Amino acid sequence: MSDANGRATLHITPVLSGLASMVPDEAPATESLRAADSYTVDIQTERFDEWVKNIGVNQIDLVKIDVEGAEDRVLNGMRESLAVGRIARLICETPVGSVAHHILLAHGYSATGLECWGDIRNYAYEKTATPTPNEIRN
Repeated sequence: MSDANGRATLHITPVLSGLASMVPDEAPATESLRAADSYTVDIQTERFDEWVKNIGVNQIDLVKIDVEGAEDRVLNGMRESLAVGRIARLICETPVGSVAHHILLAHGYSATGLECWGDIRNYAYEKTATPTPNEIRN
C-alpha cells in the first residue's frame, strides 16, 4: 500500500527481509539498506482507499502498518477511509511525533503506546470521534 497506484522501488537488506523499505533514507535500517550487499526490486503499489472499494469492504476492525518509514505514504492512500471512520483500529509502528502519528490524531484516533525500540514504537490507535472536515489536516 502507498499513496499512489503505480510502481516503486523496494530496498532490501539481506540482514533481515523485514527491514525492507520504499524510503531507505527514512527507514530505521538505513545503514543496512545502503550496504553493498543490499539490493532493490520493482514493486506494484496501490492506494488503500481504491483497494477497499475494489474488494467491497465497508468496515474494517483492525489494520497493522509496519512499512519501515513509509507509514505516512500508506496513510495518505487511506485518507478517505480514515475520514469516514471505515477503520475502527490501527496498529502502526512509527517514531514518536511522526507525520503518521499526527495524521491519525487529526482523523479522530487516540493513541496508546505499545512496545518501544528506541524512537520507534508500536501505537494502538482507536477511532474516538468522527472529525469534521475542518479538523482534518496534514
